[in-house]
Amino acid sequence: MTDHETTCKICKKPISVQADPDCEAHWLKVFLSMVTCDRCFDLREMRLCATGKLQALAQYLMAIAAIKTIKPEDRQAKRKKIREHLIYWTRQYAEWFSKFHHSPRYVVWNEEFADIILDAPHKLDEVLRQYRQRTRPMLQQPEAA
Repeated sequence: MTDHETTCKICKKPISVQADPDCEAHWLKVFLSMVTCDRCFDLREMRLCATGKLQALAQYLMAIAAIKTIKPEDRQAKRKKIREHLIYWTRQYAEWFSKFHHSPRYVVWNEEFADIILDAPHKLDEVLRQYRQRTRPMLQQPEAA
């Protein structure tokens, strides 16, 4: 194995990786362009997990809304159960976003985040984008001493 210096494709931090010395130059260049540091990889996995769960819950909510034969009390019970899961996964998403911006002690979240998705599951991507846009400036402020 040979050592190669590169940068994390996400945070641009310099890192050293090992590659097979027999690797063709083209494939080595491709490999080095995809390398991420452990922190960024873990955060990416955390984001994908939380986003995937939120997407699945939103799809389930839309499916429940489309089924006309469900009794209103059953529909409400299902929504209540889904809300519990939304609270958990929106919290996970907020924790990921906080860690990504190096502010793990300062998580911007409240139950309204879950309620917005509960009321408009078809707008999940927009809700997540707006959360990131509105929260980013708060997380990038220097901490008070």
